[in-house]
Amino acid sequence: MKNSMQKTPKTVQNPSIHIGNEFKAFTSDNFCEPYGWKWVTTPSTKFEFMHNHNFVELGLLESESSGVFNVDDDVIPVKGPAVSIIYGGQFHSAQSNPDTPCKWRFLYIDENLAMPNVDKNHLKSLRYSSYYNYDFKSVISKSENELLYSLIKDVIYQCTNKGKSHKKIIEGELLSILTLHSSTMTRVSENLNKIEEAETFAKIQPAINMINANFGSDIKIPELAKLCFLSESSLRRLFIAFCGLSPDGYLHKVRMNVACARLLSGNTNIIDIAIECGYPTLSSFNRQFKKTFGISPTQWKKERALQE
Repeated sequence: MKNSMQKTPKTVQNPSIHIGNEFKAFTSDNFCEPYGWKWVTTPSTKFEFMHNHNFVELGLLESESSGVFNVDDDVIPVKGPAVSIIYGGQFHSAQSNPDTPCKWRFLYIDENLAMPNVDKNHLKSLRYSSYYNYDFKSVISKSENELLYSLIKDVIYQCTNKGKSHKKIIEGELLSILTLHSSTMTRVSENLNKIEEAETFAKIQPAINMINANFGSDIKIPELAKLCFLSESSLRRLFIAFCGLSPDGYLHKVRMNVACARLLSGNTNIIDIAIECGYPTLSSFNRQFKKTFGISPTQWKKERALQE
């Protein structure tokens, strides 16, 4: 047990966050990657990059490890077993918890080339094809949707093993995945202008990346504004327009979501989680957690354990 919760604030680092655009030219014979081999990766514990691409990415986390998944402006706590679905154009990256590192299996796949016998107009009618008009979960636990978990798991296994009739199996299962995931999507406000939203995100992305990489530090709003070449008032206005939160509010959101990911690991004391997430006292952490979720960290952890 620590004698004191007081701590000297961490120095805010201006990280070199790599922003990448990954484009692959798949073919009808090679419509996915990996194809015929197994790819297992353990994400870093640090927020180091965000990237997007021109294909669908499926992810499989079979072990009960935990971490976070960053998708655009959202930081999602993850505990396996779980799956992920990322569509072309979504900026994303994954991180592991320090004490329970994740081992993800990812699959990059061109859905059109993987499903040559499926009518393209039918695919366009599914909500995923215009995902930016909808709210949906990019990371889904096995307990939330066991069918979706099983389908994604088998598609990844089929692409790895290339067994008998694997192309036909992949075609059917991938269509089921996209149909099932589309059925969970709910339309967002018709008033949202997606072009303006993308432009807003581009303006504040340096601040979002800074917060995601330094959530445990004493981040100052003037520093974020300077990073984005904006006034403090403009930064606040753009943050609220994009995600409905002020920069401070977004910082607390990231801290709380990371705290949830750490609580899911089950191996870290709440005091240590509070310090890691930037709260100098246990009382300030508990207060913010209850404000966000309506219950204490201890109660939240107990309720999640009962759900599993």
